[in-house]
Amino acid sequence: RIEKALKQYAEQLEVSNKIKEEMERVVNSSPVIVFKWRMEKDWPVEFVSENITQIGYTVEDFISGRIKYADILHPEYREKFHSRLEQHPDIRSDQFNQEYRIFTKSGDVRWVDERTFIQTAPSEKNILQGIILDITERKKAEEALLKAEEIRKKEIHHRVKNNLQVISSLLFLESENFKDKEIVEAFLDSRNRVRSMALIHEELYQSGDMSTIDFADYTRNLLNFLTRSYFMESKNIKLNSQIENVYLGMDTAIPLGMIINELVSNSLKHGFPDAIEGNVNVTLELDNNEFTLQISDDGIGFPENINFRQTASLGLQLVTTLVEQINGTIELERNGRTSFKIHFKELKCKVKV
Repeated sequence: RIEKALKQYAEQLEVSNKIKEEMERVVNSSPVIVFKWRMEKDWPVEFVSENITQIGYTVEDFISGRIKYADILHPEYREKFHSRLEQHPDIRSDQFNQEYRIFTKSGDVRWVDERTFIQTAPSEKNILQGIILDITERKKAEEALLKAEEIRKKEIHHRVKNNLQVISSLLFLESENFKDKEIVEAFLDSRNRVRSMALIHEELYQSGDMSTIDFADYTRNLLNFLTRSYFMESKNIKLNSQIENVYLGMDTAIPLGMIINELVSNSLKHGFPDAIEGNVNVTLELDNNEFTLQISDDGIGFPENINFRQTASLGLQLVTTLVEQINGTIELERNGRTSFKIHFKELKCKVKV
């Protein structure tokens, strides 16, 4: 009976060894590298599959202790790994996935996807068992797609800008076919509105992330355009801007740019009928997550008998509508000068450093 039991055990052991050898062949011929780490500083390696040679190392490099896993991590990830170890001091069972960069033995940088399972018996230290898979080619493909998408977005903004500029030019040319002052003025006002939107797309085309624009730079360009459009150089009417160093999203920047266009245009057309010099000021300040846009001039002042919220002026109607669009509020101050103040919030803004 003993001989029979030993024979059965030997047969089972032989089968187990064959299965083990087969699994080792599968692992070592696959791109997946198997690791077993001790959950200690720098991650000493207790086991690593033989296919570690695909990134230049040998099993002996790690098992001997000459190289710890932290030694092959890219420097920007080492601190993150140590922090993660500190977050799991008492965990009995957990798993996590992460992507990061490592160094091959020759010094090349490769991206890997790690899938790790943390497990330990109550009386033992935590052990990390997991795999890493080289995903460098996938990362390169993703970067190529992102770059192609960026180029596509730039091209869209460039085409929209060009088309808006064509519309602006057509409106200007069409205005020359009329003698009536009000009709000509209506064409030119529409031209300026289109141009204010074209400038937004031009800023987005030049922007790094193409989702926000440098609003200070945009405002300067818009005021320069309005100066030329209304021939302010000959009258010495100065357009001044003091804009907080922020980047605004397109959904806020477009209506805000049109508000500036309307109110500044209104000041230039009606604020200085006889004067040959004066100032129009545009400021944007940020305080406690709230923006305040102020557009003022030192001209003859806004008429006392006109309610800017209830007027036949298309420009002022647009202003009140656009303020509502950005969920803002607007108020008019008449203290010896005309001053419009618009308060609003922009959750997607970025402050320039």
